[in-house]
Amino acid sequence: MEVTVTASHGPLRSLPAKLEALLLLLDGSKCMLLKGDKKRICRLKVELEQLISEYLMEPSDVGYPALSIAYWVNELTELAYDIDDCVDKLVHRHGDGSKITRICNKLREQLNPIRWLINDISEFRVRLKSAIQRHRDFHLDRWTLKTGILSDEHPPLLQPLVTKASGLVGLDSLVGMLSGWLAVNERGSLKVVAIAGIGGVGKTTLAKELYSKLRGQFECCAFVRASRKPDMKKLLTNLLLQVQPRQPMDAYEVPDLINKIRAHLRFRKYFIIVDDLWPSTWHIISDAFPDDDHDSKILITTEVDSLAQECCGHNSKYIFNMEPLADKESTELFLSRDFGHLVKHSEDLHEIIRECRGLPLATITAAGILASQPGRVEQWKEDYVHNSSSINWAINPELERMKLVLCLSYNALPHRLKACMLYLCIYKEEYIILKDTLVKQWVAEGFVSADEGKDKEEVAGYYFDELVRRGMIQPVDMDHNDRVLSCTVHHLVLNLIRYKSMGDNFVTVLDHSQTDIAVAQKVRRLSLHYSNTEVAKPPSNMELSHVRSLAFFGLTKCMPPVANFKLLRVIILHLWPDHNEVIYDLTGISELFRLRVLQVSAYHLNVKLPKSVKHLKDLVTFEIEGRLAAVPHDIVNLPGLLHLNLPPETDLPDRIGCMISLRALRHFNLSRNSVENVKSLGELSNLRDLCLTCSRVVPYQLKPVMKCLSLVLGKLKNLRSLTLDHIPSRTNTIDGSASMHEISCELSSVSSPPPLLEKLELLPRIYIFSVLPSWIGELRKLSILKIEVAELSSNDVDTLNKLPSLTALSLFVRTALGGRIILDKEDFLGLKYFKFVCTTVCVVFLEGAMLNLQKLKLGFNAIKTDQCSLIEAGFKHLTGLKEISLKIGDAGSDGSTKRAIESVLAAAICKHSGSPVVNLKWVDWIFSVDKEKNMAVQKDTPLENQDVITEEGLDIHEMQCIFVEEKKKRVYSRCPLSPGCSLARFSLSGRLMHRSGSIRRRTPASRRRMHECNENNKREKNGFSCGVQALGCH
Repeated sequence: MEVTVTASHGPLRSLPAKLEALLLLLDGSKCMLLKGDKKRICRLKVELEQLISEYLMEPSDVGYPALSIAYWVNELTELAYDIDDCVDKLVHRHGDGSKITRICNKLREQLNPIRWLINDISEFRVRLKSAIQRHRDFHLDRWTLKTGILSDEHPPLLQPLVTKASGLVGLDSLVGMLSGWLAVNERGSLKVVAIAGIGGVGKTTLAKELYSKLRGQFECCAFVRASRKPDMKKLLTNLLLQVQPRQPMDAYEVPDLINKIRAHLRFRKYFIIVDDLWPSTWHIISDAFPDDDHDSKILITTEVDSLAQECCGHNSKYIFNMEPLADKESTELFLSRDFGHLVKHSEDLHEIIRECRGLPLATITAAGILASQPGRVEQWKEDYVHNSSSINWAINPELERMKLVLCLSYNALPHRLKACMLYLCIYKEEYIILKDTLVKQWVAEGFVSADEGKDKEEVAGYYFDELVRRGMIQPVDMDHNDRVLSCTVHHLVLNLIRYKSMGDNFVTVLDHSQTDIAVAQKVRRLSLHYSNTEVAKPPSNMELSHVRSLAFFGLTKCMPPVANFKLLRVIILHLWPDHNEVIYDLTGISELFRLRVLQVSAYHLNVKLPKSVKHLKDLVTFEIEGRLAAVPHDIVNLPGLLHLNLPPETDLPDRIGCMISLRALRHFNLSRNSVENVKSLGELSNLRDLCLTCSRVVPYQLKPVMKCLSLVLGKLKNLRSLTLDHIPSRTNTIDGSASMHEISCELSSVSSPPPLLEKLELLPRIYIFSVLPSWIGELRKLSILKIEVAELSSNDVDTLNKLPSLTALSLFVRTALGGRIILDKEDFLGLKYFKFVCTTVCVVFLEGAMLNLQKLKLGFNAIKTDQCSLIEAGFKHLTGLKEISLKIGDAGSDGSTKRAIESVLAAAICKHSGSPVVNLKWVDWIFSVDKEKNMAVQKDTPLENQDVITEEGLDIHEMQCIFVEEKKKRVYSRCPLSPGCSLARFSLSGRLMHRSGSIRRRTPASRRRMHECNENNKREKNGFSCGVQALGCH
């Protein structure tokens, strides 16, 4: 197995193999070495092998005291990095064919580039011998290994993680109580509710549950994370995007963002959660929240009691002081992990549970470690007793216990995971970190080696899952199979890994207030957090030329030139423009010969790239979020490029088919590429993820392109994900007219579809199939499908039902042949998410259908829907259902029809035994009645922002709102249900559009039921408001 870079030893273990490769390179290039020079390199290699096999040890595996071991290991680690840098420089120099030819011609030119290497090799040998001698002089071998099992004997489990709701223990009663505090009334002033408590007590988990439960009652909602030192511009931008998702995001300053948020929230009922709030943040963000008697709500979580009082107007009635879990609940949370193999340690486990003091963060972290490493139970107790003797328990004992548990949990990590864990401290406290992004960075850093049958990125994905399983990182977004897609790091864990990382010179993290702090002269990884300043620079004593990873968050003018970082492997840039600055120059990357990962987020900037990137032969990931004037023409010649992610409207060079190593291509614009370039996509035999876009939907131009694409898909045998999306241009987002053209999807003739395809998303209302393509039935691994068809038959439903891996299905149907779609017993048993949009409710769920369905979304027109069909839909048979979302087109219907539909819906859903959350929104049209009306709606309505399948109800921090334009009116009606059914108000917002499908005749029975519902409405004086969220129906 390939040797990896570790947290404690750096690249030390990989150096013998690297020196062996260097010798082969020098021999192959016919460079003359002086007599004995080759022997010096060979001896250094042998001495390193001896050091590794006879002397090297992990400080965390050594008995107490280990401080002297740590100092010695740090010295070796610095030596290893210096050797690694030296070898890379030489390899790069000898990789230049034009230079090597000249070197071989003249002896003097052969020796000059080698001479500095030999001098460095001699110095390295002296330092190495000195380290070995100190090991002997100070008898470092006298420290015995710990009695527990070494952490490397238990590598991470190479299996996917499926999360469980183990963090929700003991919250039901709290959610119920706080839901009452946040209940919606007809009128009322802005109410602020606070959850206060120490870090790790579960405030964020409780806030998430409340957000999920209550957000449907409000017109505008947002969930944002703050921190001690938040990036206010990013925080407010995130907030604005959630409450007004179609807002063009120009480079606003903080005052502008506050004004825009305030203007949008005025006269609207809103619900905002600000998590992990601190005083400096509240004093800024509070100005964005208007109080105009619309009964809006703000929920904050904080560790500062005085801030909770201030936010609530010093009214302690709405401050909830969160306490640790009771013993019973704490034990339940701890044992929610798999402890079947630890029955014999039951007394020890309960003692550990008691030491966690009911704090969920400590409990989950300790449980995750001990469940993964059963041999560490006794060692964990021993370490806890030893370390607790040095803690001052008189000052905040609960917090000190938390820190101790987290420290022991980190120490118990396998060595491979420690480097991955420490690397997380490059990110700011409030950041949500994507798994896919992190995996690429870990691989580029050398933290991961390929395993049998699995490549490095797959193994890195398992490492991520293992850190979630052990409770070291917290999941945020999950897909429909409950696999974690992103994470955050709790600020207590972040403080711990930053402390350890700085001590080991693994990652150096600096903010703008630390420009004079003492740091190591040779920093290996650097993260600069300059978000809240306009004047900052790295400490003057820091040598930037040795930095191998750089993360930067802040204004472009505070960013040091990338050309100063000669040995960079990873560049992570989150940039904001400096006032009128609109261009950021990245041409300096052309000489960063070690560069493997380039990830740039600069939405408000034009990024200038070099004309040529031919020297970036190690580049694996190239991702730019921003605007690009041009892409280097020779990017297609990079031999190792695996991931290419460019802005949607970027013009790619021709010969894209030359990039045969490519695994992911986002975004390839069908409107801006020739048929020949589309055809060349078929040469990308390793492609797994393909995102196609379309900035101009012109049917006659796209028809040959789509026909060519159908041939290409038959060649992409390794494709896992295919997305076909649309990019509305800036000039068309006002009237939407250019965005709404439909094209007939020419993909029905795919002769041999990609056999490994797991995700297929074709943007509805743009790409339309006449019928369901037959080749979709061949996709045995398809898990996510989004598609629109003009006609859907029962045979098509059977085809979809036979897909064994399908878990998320979004169907947009113009006409359902036969009038109704009946889903019978054992149909779609694997489906967890189902979205069905048609003019009328033509789907019926019989008993036993979709037993595992958790989220249901329906869209239909009120004027086309027989209310009897709502009752007969059979919602009660979907026994696993947790959430129902309905979008109803109200064009052409009057108020009585709306009220009748609301009453019938409430009655139908109330029969469900599980009390699912219900979200209801009124829109203009689902599909318009005829072509002319459709075009009329297009003229004054922008395109709806489509849902992303993996986002549904999961990403509460970057949530996409469904609608562009909110109506100014709100309708309230009475719900003719028993007092046991509590339904909250709904708000009307947004627009939907398009064409008509089939409709059933209204029967006398249905008219009678509607009349009864209306009569009940009139009689009900104290009924509950019919609306968006069912809080309980029994």
